Amino acid sequence: MGVTVDHMARDTDASERLARAREAVRLSPSEPALLNNLGLALHDCGYYDEAIRVFESTLLLVPASGAVHYNLGNSVRAAGNPAGAVVLYEKALVHGTDLPEVHNNLGLAWQECGYPDRAQEAFRASLGRNPHFVPAGLNYAHALIQGIRPAEAEAVLRAVLRDQPDCVDAHWLLSHALLVQGKFEEGWSEYEWRWQKMSAAPYRRTDPGRRWKGGELPGIHRILLYAEQGLGDAIQFIRFAPMVAARGGTVVVECHRELASLFRHVEGVSEVYVRGEEIPQTDVECPLLSLAGVLGTTLDSIPSTVPYVWPGPSCVERWRDRCVDGTGRLRVGLVWAGNPGHRNDVNRSLRPEHLTGFGQCEGVRLFSLQKGEEGDARIVKPRGIAIEELGPALRDMEDTAGVIAHMDVMLTVDTAVAHLAGAMGKPVWMLVPFSPDWRWLLGRETSPWYPTMRIFRQAQPGGWGAVIARVLDDLKMRRNSR
Repeated sequence: MGVTVDHMARDTDASERLARAREAVRLSPSEPALLNNLGLALHDCGYYDEAIRVFESTLLLVPASGAVHYNLGNSVRAAGNPAGAVVLYEKALVHGTDLPEVHNNLGLAWQECGYPDRAQEAFRASLGRNPHFVPAGLNYAHALIQGIRPAEAEAVLRAVLRDQPDCVDAHWLLSHALLVQGKFEEGWSEYEWRWQKMSAAPYRRTDPGRRWKGGELPGIHRILLYAEQGLGDAIQFIRFAPMVAARGGTVVVECHRELASLFRHVEGVSEVYVRGEEIPQTDVECPLLSLAGVLGTTLDSIPSTVPYVWPGPSCVERWRDRCVDGTGRLRVGLVWAGNPGHRNDVNRSLRPEHLTGFGQCEGVRLFSLQKGEEGDARIVKPRGIAIEELGPALRDMEDTAGVIAHMDVMLTVDTAVAHLAGAMGKPVWMLVPFSPDWRWLLGRETSPWYPTMRIFRQAQPGGWGAVIARVLDDLKMRRNSR
């Protein structure tokens, strides 16, 4: 969802401008304006460390220049030092450069330092200088969504769209502000703006005339439903396949390799292909995450019958001996970290030390379904806890489902495993950060998407301690009730 709109002058041919700036400084090495231009050109070419040295040299000549403090702050922040950038932006303001751009980038620096309230204050100050400054409007709205104030974000974004009706980032953020409030009708429409974002380019289909709009599909028609985001997204929205099949025709699914065997068991799905495989001719197509909007799904009409995904019987049986020992202990599956490439992974994933309390859970048998790359410190098994590691043996999501089938409780952060357990109708306890993904809505302990899911939410950013304490208490109650 993230949108970060920095503000600093750019040049379409930065390398050419850099060469000119170097030559100008060579001829006049003590001219502040020329040094400042050289710093800007270096920044635009990504040479942040050299830009910092040039701007610092410039300040020796013009120590009271707010503009140079601002430019230096941008390079310092780009080099990975937001705290240093905060100091420089504030000096720029002190020295009279009280511009919306300075306040906007100060807000970004505060955000990166972990001070969301100060960030919002800076974005408001930027809009106070210029209510029509779109970068500040987008960043302020994003900060409000992260601060779980989506109604206020919605108002800010509607103001941005009055100024720039075709602003892709404003529509994209507005979709999240609406959906997290349960305003699905308009939210799904705004969500379609994702196709205008560069990140969607690899999944964008080139023939809009083939897009299915929800009509009846005579039996001779073949419709392609294709995954275009993560594993969890595909699992969540494959629930609509039976509704599509009910319109007639043949449902063909294109998905990630890890999901292919699992999706072959989904009702209404006739054929499954892995991304990159040649697919026999289809007549119409629809992205999986567009189905909710196409089918007019509201908060009250989400198809929530489970299970709608289940592994094959042989897969379930294959994992029985590994998971069932006849002792009667409560079987709990654990996933504490997600994909490190996820934009919000730093907030949604736990660290291994968060799990130390599970070592005191008597009568509980813990299984790790944790996947990850070798050397990833986030996935190291917590010390002092008896956890049976199954993750390395899981070949795909059907294998994962085969293990989940034997669990009494699946405990996971917001990952594809949470969607999988929910889609299977298994008890799943999901740990959600303070600022949730739109699909988990706000303030609820249950999910309209998955009736067997319980949501454990942070009360404040980073507050996993209280969440884990609640989980442990409820886990002991669950064990004792057996």
